[in-house]
Amino acid sequence: MNSIFGEANSYERQRHQTRQELLPHQVRTSARSSYRQAPLPHGDRAGTRKQAETELAKRITELSEGRYVPPSVETVETYATHWIENIAPASRAAVTVKRYETLLRTHIIPCIGHIELQKLDGTAIDRFYASRRGLAPLTLANVHALRGQILGAIVRSNLNTA
Repeated sequence: MNSIFGEANSYERQRHQTRQELLPHQVRTSARSSYRQAPLPHGDRAGTRKQAETELAKRITELSEGRYVPPSVETVETYATHWIENIAPASRAAVTVKRYETLLRTHIIPCIGHIELQKLDGTAIDRFYASRRGLAPLTLANVHALRGQILGAIVRSNLNTA
């Protein structure tokens, strides 16, 4: 038998089956027409080959230069919580950690806790300080010092670069 489904080689059988399967972002418009791209779940389209090659070249360059960081959805709040529970107690007194927890809970997390680390920028930090204008100078200095320690730890762990 020489049909695709008979004793023909397995390559032809595999090729026929592969052509019948659609990727999640493809929609078959009719039996004879080609496939068109449907929007992906996150709203983007798959893009062109040239765009994919450009993105690949960018990632390879970042990787070779040590600048690539895998995408993360970690927020300031999740990292600050990790920092206060795991990093801060190693080199600070218990009273200091308690004070840091209070500053985090009352000042930092309500204002910038929802921001993803990779999207945290100077504008967000400026808005944070603008919202804290009425604080006593010592409290503001403590908040500033704590924010600096947490952001320093983020930079050292290389989590905020895109």
